[in-house]
Amino acid sequence: MRRRVLQSVVAGLVTLSASVTAGSLPDATADYVQALEGKPSARGKLYVSKGRLRSESELAGGTIALILDPASNQVWLLLPPPLGCVVQPMDDRMRANMPLPLSEDLTEKLVGSETLNGHPTKKYEITSAAGPLAIRYVWRASDFRGFPIKTADESGRTIATFENVVLGKPDPALFRTPSDCKPIPVAAGSATPGPK
Repeated sequence: MRRRVLQSVVAGLVTLSASVTAGSLPDATADYVQALEGKPSARGKLYVSKGRLRSESELAGGTIALILDPASNQVWLLLPPPLGCVVQPMDDRMRANMPLPLSEDLTEKLVGSETLNGHPTKKYEITSAAGPLAIRYVWRASDFRGFPIKTADESGRTIATFENVVLGKPDPALFRTPSDCKPIPVAAGSATPGPK
């Protein structure tokens, strides 16, 4: 049961976190709201620094944080006590669903311009030769040096919006990972921890 909850949390946070990381994002902090079919399904904080990303979500049991570091090819999930921390390598499915320059297969194509909440944006379609992506569109705000203020899947059923964007380097302590994280093996082709 606990493993299934962990798998669900990892999959959800990876999808949300990965959805905002595209190209060479400026260092920034933002609040996010993810909505599924028009109803908020997750809220939290996002931090971006030097290509690394930290996402925090408040759940009934406390704060859950996810740290993605493409340079080390690792994903850390920091859970409330007594659960602790787990770490796993990024697998191919995570990479395929990350609009991040992790492979040459990911491309962005400019498909329009819009003004969202007073911010001029460029709308990009993201594709991958490696397979389908969970997030297909990203709106990058020109006044935030290309930081996304919205992402959506192809159907428009899953949308994430980013507010209170503050450009600048977040506290480096947010990206420090505990040394006692427990490794979780990744099942082939899975974005969630595999069975032990």
